[in-house]
Amino acid sequence: MNLQAEIDLLKQTSDLEPSNIEIRLKLADLYFKTNQLPLALNQYILILELEPTNESYQIQYQTIKDIVSLGQLDIYASPNTHLDPWL
Repeated sequence: MNLQAEIDLLKQTSDLEPSNIEIRLKLADLYFKTNQLPLALNQYILILELEPTNESYQIQYQTIKDIVSLGQLDIYASPNTHLDPWL
């Protein structure tokens, strides 16, 4: 089974069993593996609603959140040329 078919199956299953953390973890992992990071992040938000004190889930959530925010960083948005000593 290819990854997208597995994602589709897990999405259907998670709709039927929204409080099943194992399914949501597998789905988040597949989203991560297929570089669908915002979708993986959404799964961890739902997982943390079910188990807010789980430190492992909190770390995974924060890691993916950091990756997403770094991917959206525009290094040219503020060049800070007035602070560069070589200019």
